[in-house]
Amino acid sequence: MLIFMNSPGADLLSQMTAEDDSSQETLSDSTLKPSDRKTKRRERNRVAAQKSRKKQTERADVLHQELETLEKSNLAYLKEIENLKKEINHYNDVLREHESKCLLQNPDAQDLNMLHLGKNEVTNEMDILSLCLSDLIYPVS
Repeated sequence: MLIFMNSPGADLLSQMTAEDDSSQETLSDSTLKPSDRKTKRRERNRVAAQKSRKKQTERADVLHQELETLEKSNLAYLKEIENLKKEINHYNDVLREHESKCLLQNPDAQDLNMLHLGKNEVTNEMDILSLCLSDLIYPVS
């Protein structure tokens, strides 16, 4: 039977040929017509491009998740830094307040004789140091 390319039966024939080609995947490219080889190559290229785009999208999703995780940890670190700076400022204030009353910096002060540790009078440098440290921990009002 002879069917011309512009005849109504040509579409049906090309569909049947395409179905036959898809059912016989074992045919090598050398046994196919050049147009069929081109169609198969385009199909493989389309599938490869879809796979590549999917892989690229997955990679972008992973990077986006990693970015969000790093931004969250960065915020946590910034908050921790801010809290540590506040703590440093607090300790500097406590130290400045203590330095004005510190007996170690001015051991010749008259009020050394008035200081007491329990029942004992302050007599040595260790006693003064203990008082200074206790003053830092439990400030005297």
